[in-house]
Amino acid sequence: MKIYYSKFYPALHFIFAIVLIVLIMIAKKVASRVPEYYEIAFILVLIVRGFLFILIPYFEINKDEIVLLNRFGGVQKRYLFQDFSDFHFEGNQLYLKTGDKSKKVRISKMFVPQNKWDQWVSFMKQNDLTKELH
Repeated sequence: MKIYYSKFYPALHFIFAIVLIVLIMIAKKVASRVPEYYEIAFILVLIVRGFLFILIPYFEINKDEIVLLNRFGGVQKRYLFQDFSDFHFEGNQLYLKTGDKSKKVRISKMFVPQNKWDQWVSFMKQNDLTKELH
């Protein structure tokens, strides 16, 4: 199961890029100023990051691991587990029990759409996520 980022973050990047483009156009009209290369590069970086938020999942849940992905598609962190009962929630934070310790899973509610987060939390709390996998 793949969980994608909320649409808020790419939209924020696109809006900021559009605002910068408009400001550069105004500066060009008013002051006959040519945009600098770093300004254009910054706008392109915002647009690319916005698309990466849309295309790359935030994390994947497999039968024996949760994989956090970086924004370029590579693995950022793996959380290996035996069973979904190894996880527990404290508030909105997910923890993985490893032996007698609990390890914080670096997944933030603010990056996931609310409906997906609620669905995912209910599956994790029921330890019934295996039905949804492959």
